[in-house]
Amino acid sequence: MSWINQLEVIKDTLQTAVDSAVTRIEEIHTSIANVPLDQLEKAGGEKLEKLQAKERHEALIHSIYDTIRTVNNRVGDLASDLFEALEDGQQANKIHKENAQLKSLPDETPTGHPGSDKPLVNVVSEDSRESDTAK
Repeated sequence: MSWINQLEVIKDTLQTAVDSAVTRIEEIHTSIANVPLDQLEKAGGEKLEKLQAKERHEALIHSIYDTIRTVNNRVGDLASDLFEALEDGQQANKIHKENAQLKSLPDETPTGHPGSDKPLVNVVSEDSRESDTAK
């Protein structure tokens, strides 16, 4: 596994941990915030007003923690984009190095005729030399 993939796994783990922690903190915050609101409700008075205040407060808390989770997800997306760009850069660098190596290779010796794998100097056979000397 490449180091970029390892970083992405770590990022995913951290993102999941942050999201889970934010959810738990939200639950704790809501339960703590509800204590005084529940006491007000038990004390009597305008029950509807107190219920509306409690609902507004819970909606506000939920909105705040939703925003934190959204930021966490966007940071995770940004990190994933960064890892992808790093992987693309590594791939481009690899291709660039391969192309540079190919350009540095010496040219091959020309062949005797199309499709031949023998160099031009080996095209003349021993038999043809003997017939040339016999003339």
